[in-house]
Amino acid sequence: MIEHNYQLKDQLSVEMDVDGNEVYFMNNVHGIIEDDQLVRVWASQRDVTEQKKAEQSLRRTEALQNKMVSNIGDVIVIIDKNGNNRYKSPNIEKHFGWKPEELVGKNSFSLIHPEDRDKAQLYINHLQKNPDEKVSYEIRYQHKNGEYLWINFTAVNLMDDPDVQGILGNYHDITEQKEAREALIREQEFNDALLKAATDGIVASDENGDLVLFNETAKDWHGIDLRKIPIEEGSTYYDLYHIDGETPLEPHEIPLVRAFKGETVQNAGMAIAPKGQPARYILASGSPVVGENGKQLGAVVLMRDVTERLETEQKLLENEERLTATLRSIGDGVITCDRNGNVVSVNQVAERLTGWKSKEAKGHDIDKVFNIINSKTREKAINPVQEALNKGVIVGLANHTILISKEGTEFQIADSCAPIKGKDDEILGCVLVFRDVTKEYKQREDLRKSEERFKALAYNVPGVIYLCKNDERYSMTFINHQVERLTGYSSEAFMDDNISFTELYHPEDKEWIIQEVDEALAEQRTFQLNYRIRHKDGEYRWVLEHGTGIYDEDGTLLYLEGYLTDITEQKEAEELVY
Repeated sequence: MIEHNYQLKDQLSVEMDVDGNEVYFMNNVHGIIEDDQLVRVWASQRDVTEQKKAEQSLRRTEALQNKMVSNIGDVIVIIDKNGNNRYKSPNIEKHFGWKPEELVGKNSFSLIHPEDRDKAQLYINHLQKNPDEKVSYEIRYQHKNGEYLWINFTAVNLMDDPDVQGILGNYHDITEQKEAREALIREQEFNDALLKAATDGIVASDENGDLVLFNETAKDWHGIDLRKIPIEEGSTYYDLYHIDGETPLEPHEIPLVRAFKGETVQNAGMAIAPKGQPARYILASGSPVVGENGKQLGAVVLMRDVTERLETEQKLLENEERLTATLRSIGDGVITCDRNGNVVSVNQVAERLTGWKSKEAKGHDIDKVFNIINSKTREKAINPVQEALNKGVIVGLANHTILISKEGTEFQIADSCAPIKGKDDEILGCVLVFRDVTKEYKQREDLRKSEERFKALAYNVPGVIYLCKNDERYSMTFINHQVERLTGYSSEAFMDDNISFTELYHPEDKEWIIQEVDEALAEQRTFQLNYRIRHKDGEYRWVLEHGTGIYDEDGTLLYLEGYLTDITEQKEAEELVY
């Protein structure tokens, strides 16, 4: 008491009653001092046990509430009539990074995304005008790290409630749910667009066997919209037939029914023939749809329109006999093949050359029937059929190709192979045309050997043999190597037109040489000339030329050919004699 100058005010004390319970007292003491001496003391004591217990209970309740609010997912907010935060629950720091004291007293719209503020304000205004209603909306709310999160905000107007006096709201983060929902919507939109854009028909049933999916292509083919009916009734409603286009499909034959019953359907042929419309031919493939848990969710079938292909193949079959008859009348050997390189037909000439009859050759790989080798190397030659099928172009055989018949007879042949194309350039097969050129080949070989003997002779005679054009330079197409001894220039120089005899003529001889040659050619007679030419070393030499023109059957001049001899020594000897 001395320490407090004999004064105590609202000093709390605790005592125990007879039952051992705590009793709380509020004590006040006032000492009267005279001449620095304590003369009397006034004291009072008030029982505050009930009040103290009520305060303790309230604190426990508030602590419990704080713990509960801190652990729930929703943030609690109270917004006053001015739009400011009057209360923020402690759990806002856990979910959005803010401490409550950082936001209390601040404008409640400040952390809302700028694009969402007008929306939030409209809802709050509506709530203020309609206190009995509750509103709920989605907006973006800023986390303390700067990121905007989607929240679902629910609010009610409690302005008239004396304990609240504001708009009571709660909100929670729905970013993941929002993104998942939007992804699901995008996926659904993509799937819808995919089904709509698909050129194949797509139909599906649910787990009960009812038709639930019918894309745009399927609608176009059937001419009617989706009817949610048992799939077994499909033939009745959707005009489903066998591939003949006339026999209705039995319920158990419908591809979707087969798939629903557990079968994996592969290219099942069928026809869709709505009344009054031509049949559309379909290849259908499908299977059951099974979930991750193994439970069947339904079935799906994809239908591909093969009408044009079947019609084309049918026309090809119809024309085959006419084509075969036509091919048999052709003088060359003709073999037709399908798109896989298998023989379809062989005409009579090809039968004779290959040794294979058309009936026995049909269906065999072309390599077996058309056995060709290189006549020079005796190695297997590349068959033109596969190249024509793969590239879609006309392919010719290489030179020196021999066809070996089934009996082993060899024929020198020339041939070409062309693809057979349908609509849109689809390759349906190919036709191989070849002929026996054994005689022609022998003649060419004999001519080649003759030319080789001529060249051997030309390269070994002492004089110059030439073949040239009748142009201003008498351009050479052939001249033997002896020309280099006569002129000093190589035969290659003359063949490449780097030098010509007109450049080597003596100036006094050039004019009359050309004139004499022209006159002889005009009269289609031979000519014989003596004249001078300049050697590469600068000296002139005398030559004797025998020449004539080469003409075709119509008398048209083709080339000049001739023989040049060096007569310089003879001329010099004559001059000495005279």
